[in-house]
Amino acid sequence: MEPLTTLVNPFPNEVRNAFEAYIHSPTYTNRERIEYTKWQHLHILLDNPDKKPENQTESRLKHRALTEFQLINNKLHRLPDSRFPEPRYVVPESEVFDTIAGIHQQLLHTGKNKTWEAIQRRFYGIKRQDVDFIVKRCKNCALNRPATTKAPLVPIVTNRAWERVQVDLIDMRHEPSDQYKWILHIKDHFSKYTQLYPLKSKHSEPIAEAFAQFIAAFLPPKIVQADNGREFKGALLILLHKYGIQIINGAPRSPQTQGLVEQANGVVEAKLRAWKMDNGSTQWANGLLEVTLAINTQQHSTIGYTPAELLFRERSSYIDWLNHQQRQDPTIGVIQEDSTQPPIYTLSPTPPTQSSSISIGIRISPETGIESEINVRISSPIQSPQVNEWFDINTQDSESEPESEPESEPEPESSTQQDPILTKAQKSTQRARIQMMQKYTRQHLIKHFDIGDIVSLKVPREDRTSTDNRRLFGRILEEPYSHRYKVLTSSGIIKRFIPTKELSIDETLWSDITILTTIKEVTLIQAAKDASTSIRVGISCQCKGSCSSRRCRCYKEDRQCTVHCHTDDHNCGNLSGLSTRTEIALVERPRRKRAQADTVGNSI
Repeated sequence: MEPLTTLVNPFPNEVRNAFEAYIHSPTYTNRERIEYTKWQHLHILLDNPDKKPENQTESRLKHRALTEFQLINNKLHRLPDSRFPEPRYVVPESEVFDTIAGIHQQLLHTGKNKTWEAIQRRFYGIKRQDVDFIVKRCKNCALNRPATTKAPLVPIVTNRAWERVQVDLIDMRHEPSDQYKWILHIKDHFSKYTQLYPLKSKHSEPIAEAFAQFIAAFLPPKIVQADNGREFKGALLILLHKYGIQIINGAPRSPQTQGLVEQANGVVEAKLRAWKMDNGSTQWANGLLEVTLAINTQQHSTIGYTPAELLFRERSSYIDWLNHQQRQDPTIGVIQEDSTQPPIYTLSPTPPTQSSSISIGIRISPETGIESEINVRISSPIQSPQVNEWFDINTQDSESEPESEPESEPEPESSTQQDPILTKAQKSTQRARIQMMQKYTRQHLIKHFDIGDIVSLKVPREDRTSTDNRRLFGRILEEPYSHRYKVLTSSGIIKRFIPTKELSIDETLWSDITILTTIKEVTLIQAAKDASTSIRVGISCQCKGSCSSRRCRCYKEDRQCTVHCHTDDHNCGNLSGLSTRTEIALVERPRRKRAQADTVGNSI
């Protein structure tokens, strides 16, 4: 006997009543709709074309009936035209709802656009808005429609540097740079200061070593925010606990909770792409330093300053570093602190141009008993415009001048005086935060659910088959935290809190749904399994021969074999259909130990 699934009425009476109220509202208009009395009169005029009209109104109606309509099997149809080559049935007002619902179900719950295309080719008197109204309230479609509700946006507020940093990994395994395959991205939430570290693997040990270098350079931050990856556990947690750093993990499968570093990952990849094009190199690990400098020294739109300027309050000390092309130029050197020493050239130990020199030779007379020769070579320093910017030759004799009295040091500013750069950055951040919240509110439907509301709950793809409903029904029990709900399903109470973005509601659809109260707690995976419309088995026989005796686990449990039981070319005599056993395999895979991989990618 074929197993049955729960039958769901896609259009309950509440939807029909809502549609009747919609078409009889004062604001509703439909130029193609024919009233029932006029529809009857058209029938009479087409049945008796020789009947003479009694007045001018009836004469115009008869002319319209003969030129625009016809009867086919005693049913009124609109005559074909250039747009619609086939006659179209004129739908009375009482049949509109059933006609739209029937076509929608006949096409197996297709979308509103395709439903409208099918209806306008076959029927006359139905408006596109009528189709949208009914299809939007289809219960089966609502169980597979993504939720449009969102919770109010709550931005992360930071007022000081290193109050919160966000960390993430950038996957570069598709183009490794020697042994480096990952990039550890650390970004301060307030100052937007960025640090990038190349990694050979994504294990917690190298991540902890890189983060220890970050702590040594910038001191321990207050909060570290990361996703739920296993690489941010173990050794990294030990390091964070050692220095009293609080760890916060984002919501599962929700990269929006740490959107700052997630969005900055794209900026890093774009700058690495530009660096590779400018330098003609695929070794991106060599360009991380220039990428980091470029990000930290360009103005950020949120804070109104460059991250380095906001963090160090100094801008002139980092704007003149040598880029990759200048480092390859043999005519450009790095000026030393001692003005008598020539600049340091990166590619050649000596300057490319010859400088003037003076040789002095001294020979001691042999009468002294000492026979020696001293050669002294004095090279004049190379003059360069860079040296003249900070070195004045007129000040070489400053030792002979009397020392001037040191200027009195300015008194330290009072602690109550605020830093103007910090104050401006905080105001700019607050302004950007308000604009982001306003934009988010305009683009999304902000919804708050009340206790007792019947809602639909999103089922993750990993917990259902491809032919199962994407959502299941539930009822709101309580709201322990803001926009975090305890939801009751027909299987029991979901153990975890459900956020607003995973819930949806439509008062016109859920009134006929009853969910019994229970204290049983289940996981979302178990609730999705109970609501599944697919056949599910959790056994795998692995028989080599025929599965026709009780030695076979599947035969013993009165189950048919799936794709996990045998190879594709083995027919045991107890196989289910290919689509069915593939579906079962997707839902319940045999639990195997996950294979680990080393940095090279080999399974161990």
